[in-house]
Amino acid sequence: MFLDLDANLQTDPCSVGSEARSGADAPAVEQLCLAQGLPADLLPTFVYPDFEVPGVAGGNPDLESETADTYTAGIVLEPALDSRWARRLQVSLDWYQIEVQGAIATVSAGEFVPRCYDRDFNAQLSLQNEYCSYFSRDATTGEIRDAQALLRNIAGYRTSGIDLQFDWSADLGPGLAGINWLVGYVATFEELRARGLSAEDDVGTIGGRVGGALPEWKWNLRASYGWSGFDVVAQWRYVDAMRDIDYPDFEVPSQDYLDLVLGYAFPNGPAAGITLRIGVENLADADPPIFPNYVQANTDPSQYDVLGRRYFARMNYRF
Repeated sequence: MFLDLDANLQTDPCSVGSEARSGADAPAVEQLCLAQGLPADLLPTFVYPDFEVPGVAGGNPDLESETADTYTAGIVLEPALDSRWARRLQVSLDWYQIEVQGAIATVSAGEFVPRCYDRDFNAQLSLQNEYCSYFSRDATTGEIRDAQALLRNIAGYRTSGIDLQFDWSADLGPGLAGINWLVGYVATFEELRARGLSAEDDVGTIGGRVGGALPEWKWNLRASYGWSGFDVVAQWRYVDAMRDIDYPDFEVPSQDYLDLVLGYAFPNGPAAGITLRIGVENLADADPPIFPNYVQANTDPSQYDVLGRRYFARMNYRF
């Protein structure tokens, strides 16, 4: 199969005129290219012709287990107040800090090829460097071959944040009113992408991979009211604004979604145990945001609603 090189790489570092062969380390880079198999007679004019390299991608039998240090602390508050407004109030607050070492991730050809010729990753510009071992060169043409974009144990991740849950209900008029609020706040999410790189805090960024969106704030706010077997639920889903991870000047706006549900539970008689619900999700028919470093279909379907307004009807029977 053929593996994509990063478009930002522009050219093979061994190509004449490349940044690697034009900088202060040009002599050492050229020696490394020759040591890899680039024929000496091609060195003065060599240009790699494509943005793809032949190789393999997939798993790795030499993977080691990830390890992690996880710290959590939480508190639950249930005020013992003799008031109908606070009698059913509960608040929980949880803090977490997690550090993962040897996290498993794929190192792409667009990453390991330039790192082989970069002193930040290969201080001695040595052929024995880890990143140089992920590919080889054809001894006749000098072109890259046998690239191995496999799962590997990269440096790791560090993250911390706070989760809040607020639950409240009270008798109001003929029925029961309730509020449930789930809030997630991510304080830090540092990715140690490789040895030789400093940690980068990715909180507030989106793009690059499915599930890679890291909004600083995210919540679901659910308000309900029930009486005589009926219940009405309104839910507000919020996703904080983010910036494109590769184009930081491009801001993806915050997103709001509103869902409405009406239900009725038969209390007795032949239909006892049956609950009927009808509802609409994404009431405002909000479109998913579009951004340059899209994951799929110019957006991120793992984070945003890509289906638009939709209706449903559901029946449950409990016995």
